[in-house]
Amino acid sequence: MCGIFGVFSHSNISFEKALASLNQLTHRGPDSFGEYKDDKIYLGHRRLSIIDLSDKGNQPLISNCGNIILTVNGEIYNYKSLRQKLNKKYEFKSNSDSEVIIYGYLEWGIDKLLDLIDGMYAFSLYDKKNNFAFLVRDRVGIKPLYYFKNENEIIWASEIKAIKYYRKDLQTDLTSLYDYLTYKYIPSPKSLYINVHKLEPGHYLKINLSSLKIIKKKFWELKHQFNVYKSEEEVLEQIDLTLRESVKNQMISDVDIGTFLSSGVDSSLVSKYASDFKKNISTYTIGYKDYFNESVRAKYFSELISSNHKEFVLSIEDIEKLIDEDNIFFDEPFGDISPQSYLLNKKASANHKVILTGDGGDELFFGYNEYSRFLYLKSIKSYIPFKNIISKVKHLERFNKIFSSDIEQYALQKGALNKSLKEEFKLKFSIPKDYDDFWFFKKYYRNDLDLKRRMEFLDFNTFLPEHALTRVDRNSMLFGLECRVPFLSNSMIDLAFSIDPDIKYNNQKNLKYLTRKLLQTYSNHDYAFSKKAGFSLNSGMRRKFYKNWSVNENITMINKYLG
Repeated sequence: MCGIFGVFSHSNISFEKALASLNQLTHRGPDSFGEYKDDKIYLGHRRLSIIDLSDKGNQPLISNCGNIILTVNGEIYNYKSLRQKLNKKYEFKSNSDSEVIIYGYLEWGIDKLLDLIDGMYAFSLYDKKNNFAFLVRDRVGIKPLYYFKNENEIIWASEIKAIKYYRKDLQTDLTSLYDYLTYKYIPSPKSLYINVHKLEPGHYLKINLSSLKIIKKKFWELKHQFNVYKSEEEVLEQIDLTLRESVKNQMISDVDIGTFLSSGVDSSLVSKYASDFKKNISTYTIGYKDYFNESVRAKYFSELISSNHKEFVLSIEDIEKLIDEDNIFFDEPFGDISPQSYLLNKKASANHKVILTGDGGDELFFGYNEYSRFLYLKSIKSYIPFKNIISKVKHLERFNKIFSSDIEQYALQKGALNKSLKEEFKLKFSIPKDYDDFWFFKKYYRNDLDLKRRMEFLDFNTFLPEHALTRVDRNSMLFGLECRVPFLSNSMIDLAFSIDPDIKYNNQKNLKYLTRKLLQTYSNHDYAFSKKAGFSLNSGMRRKFYKNWSVNENITMINKYLG
C-alpha cells in the first residue's frame, strides 16, 4: 500500500516541487520513495512495504525492455496465479505483486489484464514506446485516485493534497460544496476543486501524451445474476467457502496481519476465518465508557477464536479531544466524524502494517437500517391518501421522508439536509435554480430492478466507494496502515449478487440474515442476531457534540472549507 504522484506536461516540470508534492503522501508510504523522470514526465512513489520487503520491490517498476514504467497503490491478491501464467515468457525482477501488472499488460493488454486482476489498486502505467499512459482505479473504488487536467498538463495523486501542493492556484468548485449538503461527501467525478476529478471506480483513463487527449473507459460494472442459488443451505455453504477463500487470499503478506473486531457480523466472520489461518491473531476493538460498550461482546468472540485481543475504551472526554485531530486529512468536506475509527487505526498501526476489516458486508448482504426504514416509509406512502393531506403537513420535518420522492427519501435516510435548509447555500453559492440536487443518485437508480435490489445497487455504487471506503482509506493510511476488505473480492461480489432475493432478505425480518446464520454456526444465536452496532458513534453520543447533528455538522464542514 502506497502513495503515488505524477505529472505529464507540455511545459517544464519542476522536479523539486514534484518531489515535495510526492512527500505530502509520506504517511501513505513511510518506508521508502522512488522517482522516474524525463523532460515531460514525472512518476513518484511512496512505499509501504508489504510484499517483497527488499529494495527490488521499490517503485517505480520498470520492465526489462525499459518501455513500461509503473507506480501502484494497492495489492493484487491473485498475483501468484497470474505470475505462473507469465513466468515462461517474462523474467521477473522481484517477488512484488505489482510487477504482474507490467507483464500482464504486455501479454494481454489493459482490458484483459483488468478483467483478470483481483485486488484493490490505483495505478499509473507509462507506455514509453507508444507514448501513452493509463491511470486505473479498481472495480469497487477501494483505493483513491485524483487527477487534474488543463491544456498543458495532467497531474494525478492518491490524495488531493499532493495535487494542491503542486498547483497552488486551485479554485473551489461551489457546486461541489453544495453537493456535499445532499450527499455528505463530494460525489465522483467531482472534487472540491475545479479541474480536479476523482477517477470513478472501475474506470481507466488512456492518455495520449502527444495531445494530452483523454479517453475514459468503464472496464467493470456491477451485474445481477438472478436466482443462481435456490436453497438457503446451498447459499450458506457457498458464502462460507467463498469468504474463507477470500480471507485466505488477502492474508498473503510478508508482514504480520491483524483484524478489526467490532462484534458485528462482518468483522466477526473475517476474524474467525483469519484465526483459522493464523494462530493467536491480533484483534482490535473500540468500546465506549458511558454508552453501549460492544467491547464486552468482542472480547467474548475473541475468546472463542483464541485471538490476541486488544480493546480501547473511550469516554466522551476522550472523543472530544480527538475530534479536532480527525477529518483534517480528507482534503475536502466529508460527513462522517469518526474519531473512534481514527484512534483504532492509530493504535493498530503501532503493531501492524496490515489489518483485515469487515467493510463491504453491509452493501453485499442488506445490512443497513436505512433499508428497512426506506421500505417501511415506501409502504406507508402507498396506504396514506397523501394527495388530500400533504398540503397540511408538508411543512413539518417529520413528514419529509414520507412525502418526498424515492430518491429524495433515500438521500434523507443517508443524512442529507432537506431543501429548506439548503436554500441558503444555494443562494450564497449562486447555484442555478434548476440544478439537480440528486444527479449522482440518479446515475445509479435502476427502475428495472426490484426495490430491494435497486437500493443495493445504489448503495454499492454511491455510499460504498464515496463514503465507507473513503473513510477506511484515509483513517488507515494516515498511519501507514493497510486495511484489506475480504468481502469485496471479485468472487464475493459475484456471489452476493447472484442470490435469490427471497433467501437473501428473509422478508426483512433480519438485516444480513444469511451472514448472521453463518456466524451462528461459529458462535451462538444471541451473538449472531444481536443489534447492529459497528464502530460509529450512536445518536446519544452525537448529541453531546451537536444539538442538531445533521444540520450543524454539515454547516460547520462547509464553513471550514470556505475558510
